[in-house]
Amino acid sequence: MLYELPYSAIQKNDSVTSQIVSIRDSIGEKYIEGPVEGSYMSTEMAYTLSR
Repeated sequence: MLYELPYSAIQKNDSVTSQIVSIRDSIGEKYIEGPVEGSYMSTEMAYTLSR
């Protein structure tokens, strides 16, 4: 997946990683259908996100 957004869309604070995941998930929900009706692509949270 490739997307672009303004640098100002990410606030510089402790939740930068969470903000990026949230944006990625919203794009997946809007544009990438999942295998089951009403489902969509989202970020796998099984691994620790590094900073």
